[in-house]
Amino acid sequence: METFEQDVTFIIPVRSGIYDTEERYNNCKYCLCYLHKIFNNPRLIVIEQGLKPTYWDLLKEYDNYKYILYRCEDKSIHKSKLINDASKLVDTEFFIMNDSDCVVNKDDYLLAYEYLIKGYDFVTTHNNDTIEVMGEYKEDVASNKWNFKDDKNLTHSRGGGEIGCIVSFNKKNFYKAGMYSEKFEGWGCEDLEISVRYKNLGFNIITKLKSDNHLVHLNHKATFLWGLNNPNYQSNLKEYHRIKDMKCIELLQEIQNWKWCQFK
Repeated sequence: METFEQDVTFIIPVRSGIYDTEERYNNCKYCLCYLHKIFNNPRLIVIEQGLKPTYWDLLKEYDNYKYILYRCEDKSIHKSKLINDASKLVDTEFFIMNDSDCVVNKDDYLLAYEYLIKGYDFVTTHNNDTIEVMGEYKEDVASNKWNFKDDKNLTHSRGGGEIGCIVSFNKKNFYKAGMYSEKFEGWGCEDLEISVRYKNLGFNIITKLKSDNHLVHLNHKATFLWGLNNPNYQSNLKEYHRIKDMKCIELLQEIQNWKWCQFK
C-alpha cells in the first residue's frame, strides 16, 4: 500500500548489543526483515542506546532509514527518551513505535493506519493477545510465512491485557499529549501511563485492535533489568499511579513543565 509507506515511519528503539544478548540482536534482524517483506521500502528510524553502534550492520542492506546512537553507559534502556528523540526526526504525519522483537500481520498495521486517517491519535496496533514464537518458527515470521491467526504450533501464549509493543501515533498530537514521559527509566509502566494520559486528555484512542490476528513476540530470555527486575520499577509504578487519576487541566499543567516537550 503505497500511501502507508509515504505517511508512516517506524521507530525501533534498541539497547546496545554490548549489554544485550545475541538472541535479541537476531530478533531485531527478523523484525526488520519481516517489515521489508510486507512493505515496499518502509521508512525506519532505529535508535540505539550504548557506547558504540552494534545494530548498524542490520541496516546496511536497506535504503530508507535513519540511525541514531544515543551514547550512554547505563545498562537500563531509557526507552521513553529514545522514542522521543527519534520522533523529532520523523518527517511523516504518522509513526509507529515498534518494539524490536514484535510484529503483527500486515492487515493490522494497515487497520491502525486507517484509524489514524479517520482522526484517531493513538492506536494499539494489536488485539492484546500476545503469543511467543520460538526457535525455528522465527524464520517463518521473518519470511512472511507465519499464519498470525493460527497458534496450534506455538509453545505457549502470554495471554491478553498488554498495552504497548506496537503503537501507532499521530505525530502532531503526540507532541501535544506530552510524548512519552521520560520520568520512566527501563522497562515498566511507560506504556500504561501514556495510554491513560491520552485518554484523560480527551484524545481519540484505541487500546485494543479488533482483529483475529495475534501479536507475535519473538521470544528471548528475560534480561536482568526487565519488569520487576528493573531497579526503577517501583518508582515507575509510583509515577504511573500519580498520573493516571489526573484530570485534563492538571495534565496540561503537568506537561507544560516537562523539559523534553520544550523544543521547536
